[in-house]
Amino acid sequence: MSTSLLGCATATKPPPENRDAVAPDPQAIQKAMETGDQALKVGNRDLALFHYVKVLTLDPENVEALYKIATIHREKGNTELAEKAYRDTLKQKANHAGALEGFGLLQLHKKEFDLAKDKLAAAVKIDPKRWRAHNGLGVIADLRKDYVTAQQHYQAALEIKPGLPLLLNNLGYSHYLAGNWKLARSFFEKILAKDSRHEKAWANLGLIYVRQGHHDEATSAFQNIMDEPESLYHIGYILMMEGDHRTAANYFRKAISASPTYYPEANDNLEKIQALFKANR
Repeated sequence: MSTSLLGCATATKPPPENRDAVAPDPQAIQKAMETGDQALKVGNRDLALFHYVKVLTLDPENVEALYKIATIHREKGNTELAEKAYRDTLKQKANHAGALEGFGLLQLHKKEFDLAKDKLAAAVKIDPKRWRAHNGLGVIADLRKDYVTAQQHYQAALEIKPGLPLLLNNLGYSHYLAGNWKLARSFFEKILAKDSRHEKAWANLGLIYVRQGHHDEATSAFQNIMDEPESLYHIGYILMMEGDHRTAANYFRKAISASPTYYPEANDNLEKIQALFKANR
C-alpha cells in the first residue's frame, strides 16, 4: 500500500496551469495532517502514511507531509522511497533539520559515512536538539577511532534524552573502545539497574569482564542472555581473538563438555589453537 501511495502522490502533480484553479482547502489539509499524526502516535504507520499522502494530493509541495512520509519509509526499511521523499523535502526546504537528520541516518545505515556525516552535522547546526543526529555522529566518530568526538556527541544527545539506554550503551562502548574499561562498565551497570534484561548492556559488560580477566563474572553476565555452553564458547572465542590461546582452549573444552551442540565449532577452534601450540614448540 505505502509504495503505490507514495508513487501516486509524488508522480501525478497537476500541470502548472491547473494548479491554482482550485485553492487547497486549509481545513482539509490540517485535518488530514492531524489524523495522520494521531495514527503515527499510536504506532499505526500505514494509516498515518495514507493520511500524509492525502495531504499531498491536496497540497503537492507540503514539506511536513513529505518529511513524515520519508521518515515512515525509513523506519519501515523502504530505503529508495525514503531517499526520494527526503530529497523532495530538501528541495522544498534545504534547511529542514528533520529531513537532514533522517537522510543522514539513512546514509549511515547504508554505510555512506562521509555523506551521512555531512547531513547529520548540518542537522545539528540548524537544530542542536537533534539527539539522533548527535548519536549518528558519535557512531561515525567511533568507527573512525575519534573517541573524544564520539563521546562529546553522545553526551550532547544525553543532555536532550537523559538516561536513554541506547545512548548510555553507545557512550559506554565508546569508552570501552578507548580502553577506559572501568568508566565503560559504569554506563552498562547504569542501564542494567533500570532494565535487567537489556541484552547489549549484558553483552558489553561480559566483554569487559573478559578483558579484565574476570572470567567467572563474564560467564554470569553472558548467562543473562545465553545458555551456559554458549557463554563458555563465547568467552573462549573472545580470548582466542585476544591471543590468550591457553585460556581460550580451556573454555572451548568446557563448552564441548557442557553441550554437544558446541562440539563442531568449539572443537574446530580448539584444533586451531593446538596447531599453534605445536608450531611454536
